[in-house]
Amino acid sequence: MTETVAQWCIEHRASYIPVIPAKIGRSYRPIFGTLSYPRWDTVLQPESYLAQINGGSFVTPSEVVFADGAVLVDPSGARDKWFDKVVPPVPQVFDRIETGILLQDTYDGSYGHFLMEVLPRLALLRDMPIDVPLLVGKNILGWSQLAQALEMCAQGRPVIPTEVGVGYTVDRLFVVGGMTWFPNVSTPTERVLPGDFVFSSEGVAWMRGFACGSLLEERQRLIYVDRKHDRIRMTNREDVRRVFEATGFETVYPEELSLAEQQELFARARVVAGELGSGLTNMLWAPPTAAMICMVPFAPEDANPFVHLCGHAGQRVALLVGDADPSAPYWTSFAMDIPALETTLAAIMKEL
Repeated sequence: MTETVAQWCIEHRASYIPVIPAKIGRSYRPIFGTLSYPRWDTVLQPESYLAQINGGSFVTPSEVVFADGAVLVDPSGARDKWFDKVVPPVPQVFDRIETGILLQDTYDGSYGHFLMEVLPRLALLRDMPIDVPLLVGKNILGWSQLAQALEMCAQGRPVIPTEVGVGYTVDRLFVVGGMTWFPNVSTPTERVLPGDFVFSSEGVAWMRGFACGSLLEERQRLIYVDRKHDRIRMTNREDVRRVFEATGFETVYPEELSLAEQQELFARARVVAGELGSGLTNMLWAPPTAAMICMVPFAPEDANPFVHLCGHAGQRVALLVGDADPSAPYWTSFAMDIPALETTLAAIMKEL
C-alpha cells in the first residue's frame, strides 16, 4: 500500500508538524530570446513538514520510507500525476540506527538536485535538537563539493553515513518534507507543464543566505559556465564558448572549483551563461542584480528549474533555444545556431 507521509501519520497518530503550511506560491515561466524578469503563475505550494516515524525503514539513496507494511512517498510535483518516485527493492535484512533525520533523495548525487531539492529541507529543523544526526548516503560524502555544501548547511549537526543499497530501520526516524518539488523528467513521453516545478520562496531564501557578500562595484564579471566531465548535450559547445568569450565572458568549469570558490566567483557575477545543467545552480550565490542566459534544446513550457531560482531571487533571465525536436526527450542533444546566437547575445548585452 502506498501512502503519503501525512496520511500515514494521521492514521497512526504519529507526530506530523506542517512547518510551512500549504499555500499559494509562484511557478515561473521561461522567457525566450530576450532578457526579462520571469513571468509567473499562481500554483499550490505543498506543505513542508517534519514527521516522526518510529521504526521506519529506508534504503539509501532513496527518500521512500517503509512503515508497518506501507510505502510512504510524497508527490514530487504539485500535480498528482507525479506520484511516481522510484521505490527501491526491499532488502531482507535492515541495519539498525537509534535515531536520525532522513536527508536523502534518489537524485541527490547531482550538484543541482542536492542544492536545490535536498539541502533546503534543513531549514525545517530550526527547532530540532542539534545532536539529532542527519542520515546521509556515503555517495554524497565522497563528492567534495556536496560534502562541503552539507557541512555548510548542517551548521554543526552530526552526520551518520549510510551505504548505498543497504536498508536501515530507525527507532526514531525523522522525515523532513520537501521545500522544492521537481517532476520526473526521465520519462520522454511526459510533458513538463507549469506547476510541475515548485520552489518555495523560503527554501530559496534560506539557501541564498549562505551566499558571499560583495561590494556592488565588484559585481561585473561575465561568466560562461562550461563542463568537462558531466553530461554534455550541446554538440557545438566549442563554437558556442568562443562566441561568449569574444563578447567578454570568462569560461569557468565549476566542477574544478571548491564550493567556497564557486560562491565567491558567482557573488561577483553580472551575467551567468551556460547550457542547461547543474552548473547554473550557482545562481543561488549570484546577486539579485545578476542575469542568467541559459541555452536549452527546445522551448518547453516549463522545464527549467533555474528559471525558478532566478524568479525567486529577482534575477533576469533569457533562454536561448537550440535545434532539437520538441518531441525529443528532455535531456536530448542539441546545437545552437551560431550566427543567431551572436545576434541575440549582442542584443541582450545592450539591455544590461
